[in-house]
Amino acid sequence: MERYTILLVEDEPIIASDSRRLLEKLGHTVAAIVSSGEAAVAAVRVLAPDVVLMDIGLPGAMDGIAAAAALRAVRDVPVIYLTSHDDHATIARAKVAEPYGFLLKPSTDRELQITIELAVYRHAAERERARLQAQVKRLEGIIPICAYCRKIRNDAGYWQQVEEYLAERTEAQFSHGICKECLARHFPASEYPRGHKARE
Repeated sequence: MERYTILLVEDEPIIASDSRRLLEKLGHTVAAIVSSGEAAVAAVRVLAPDVVLMDIGLPGAMDGIAAAAALRAVRDVPVIYLTSHDDHATIARAKVAEPYGFLLKPSTDRELQITIELAVYRHAAERERARLQAQVKRLEGIIPICAYCRKIRNDAGYWQQVEEYLAERTEAQFSHGICKECLARHFPASEYPRGHKARE
């Protein structure tokens, strides 16, 4: 079982104390307990936790949902909501900040552990996917291409068609045509595919 550093954002002292005990029982480290959205933003900037457990119903101008949105501008960290409210309005607002989990209080040890592990896994997977997409867009690093068939060798050492390689690593969609040079090389003017103009 993985162990993580967690920031707990909870304004009820008794619930905060119980949550700390539960998290430490599961093997995690509670970096700090804060009771407001503003304090959560400041703590994330300094402590850089692996996960934030965020109570939605915080007092003050910045509730948990607003705090989660503000955190995104400070650090890329997964946020899991803890709340005793499951009404449609609360859930609709919560979705806007794209949380990595949503737990109703009180939650069981098993529910909490599974939610934390899934949140960290999803967060890591999204970061890796974004890194690979950015790498392909920038053509970062060396991309081995066969000089004859023009296939690309992937990270596992297998040769793939260019379209297949890009489709696995980006969200690009493809269209097909014939460039002017290939048109001139492979087709006599009288046999040009429909829609293509004669040689210039």
